[in-house]
Amino acid sequence: AAESLLGCVQSCGQRYGTTVILDTVHGANTVKIRNYRMDENPHYGELAKESVVHLRQMFNFLQVEEYLFVTADEYSIVKLTEKGAAFLETPEPIEMKMAKEREKQAAGSSKKSRRGAKLPAGAAEFTEKEETLFEALRALRREIASEEKVPPYIVFSDKTLTHMCILKPVTEAEMLEVSGVGAYKFEKYGERFLECVRKFLES
Repeated sequence: AAESLLGCVQSCGQRYGTTVILDTVHGANTVKIRNYRMDENPHYGELAKESVVHLRQMFNFLQVEEYLFVTADEYSIVKLTEKGAAFLETPEPIEMKMAKEREKQAAGSSKKSRRGAKLPAGAAEFTEKEETLFEALRALRREIASEEKVPPYIVFSDKTLTHMCILKPVTEAEMLEVSGVGAYKFEKYGERFLECVRKFLES
C-alpha cells in the first residue's frame, strides 16, 4: 500500500493534492481523474479493494512518519520527503496499526478510550469524524493566518494538525505532546485550537 501511494505521488510528478492521489489508487472514475489523465497512472486502481477510510488512515500514517508531506500553500500539493524517495528506491516493510471499521461507541466508553494511553504517532486511526475535526482545525488555521497575514504553515503544519486529530488534546499538557507544538506556539495559538478540539468532542 505504501509503495502504491508513494509511487503514485512520484509518478505524477508531485503535482496534485491528497484527493487526486487517493482517488487514483482507489480507481475512481471521476471527471478530474480523467482530465488529469490519472487513470493512466501506473498505480491507478491498485488499492481499489481498500475502503476510503483505510486509504486516508494509511496516507495520514505516511505523513506523520515523514514519508510524504502536504504543502501548506493555497493548493496543498502532496510531495515526497527524502525518506519517501529512499523507500521507493529500496522498499522495506512498513507496519501500522490499522483501525477497524468501528460501530458507534457509547459516550462513556469513548471518553474512557480517549483518556487512556496516548496513541503513538504511527497509529493514525483516522475515522470519518476525525476528517471533520481535521477540516475544522484547517479552517481555524486559515482564520488565524488571515488575521496575522502569514501563510497557514507558519501557524501549524498539516502534520501537526494530523497529530492533533490523533491525540485530541483537551489540556495544555496534552497539547504540548503534539508534534510541532512548543511553548511559544501554544502561547500564541494553543487555547483556540484546544477549544476547537473540545467542541468536536462535545458534538
